[in-house]
Amino acid sequence: SLSAKVTVAAEALRDIGAAGDISAPRLGLTAGSEMTVEDLLCATLVSSANDAACALAYDISGGDMAAFVEEMNRRAEAIGASDTHFTSPAGVYSDRSHTTARDAARIAGAFYNYNRLLEISSLPYYQLGNTMHTKNYLLSEALMKGCTLAGVKGIAAGQAKADGEYCLITAAESEALTYIFVVMDAAGENRYNDGTRDFPAENAYNDVKKLLPWATSAFGYSMLLSTEEVVGELPVRLSADADFVTVLLPKSTDLTGVERRIEYTATELEAPVTQGTVVGSVSVWLDGQELGHADLVTRLSVERSELMSIFDKVKNFLYGDTMKTIIRILLIIIALFIVYEVSFFIYRLVKRARGGK
Repeated sequence: SLSAKVTVAAEALRDIGAAGDISAPRLGLTAGSEMTVEDLLCATLVSSANDAACALAYDISGGDMAAFVEEMNRRAEAIGASDTHFTSPAGVYSDRSHTTARDAARIAGAFYNYNRLLEISSLPYYQLGNTMHTKNYLLSEALMKGCTLAGVKGIAAGQAKADGEYCLITAAESEALTYIFVVMDAAGENRYNDGTRDFPAENAYNDVKKLLPWATSAFGYSMLLSTEEVVGELPVRLSADADFVTVLLPKSTDLTGVERRIEYTATELEAPVTQGTVVGSVSVWLDGQELGHADLVTRLSVERSELMSIFDKVKNFLYGDTMKTIIRILLIIIALFIVYEVSFFIYRLVKRARGGK
């Protein structure tokens, strides 16, 4: 529950360290202070507050921060971020921690599926005692001018060192597609004594402003398979209404160079056949790589013909193993009878010949 209370323990704050992300301010939490989960999440996701992140981790793990970090790494591995290693719940800089742009995109993609967290990370500010402004300058000009960009979502921004290593992770949607943007090791922001701040001309925000229009115009859906397209036929036995059941796929369309590989689970079907029965699979390949696959299912239902079923049973009986065994026995009996008759005939001839002497 986001309204649940979290009591901040002293141990929860020890993991922040002086080498933390310089763009991630602390709320000034003290041991024993009490806040809601939502407050701490907003502080973490809006203002990148390290102490709030550590307090949440401490509460969730029951005080075992090492176990929490271990779970972070396990979850990262589970979603494919195999080149990532965390050493702190707040993600502060460490010689032993590392990640990649690809892994950061995977983690951001998983984060994107949690609607409430995405909403929080997209807030321009959050009021908690005082106003916490977002550190993602795409969303607000309160702390930095000239960086905002309409249509983007939040997620994360900050830098590891005073002189750079700026990281910006954000997302945008266009025509039912979601795009995740990750810019790493960019130029850091400059902060001045009068409270103003700016970026060099080449910075992460300008990069995203170039990437967004390019990505939305360069990528789009390509239909590979169609639910209405018949891609094969299978013969159906014992049906008086249809000779074939057609099979179809979830969505598709052809592309030049795309190869379809179809595998059936059987060479023929026997009525009755229910619509939607899985009879195989189809995979779509391009340049030696599988783009996707789907089950092949029957498009129609086919009833069983009782008359044809009776004929089939008769045919199976006539041509089956039982009839073959009966025929073998009959042939043996006939052969024995012939041998007997021939032997008896010869015996009579011999007897007559002897009687004639």
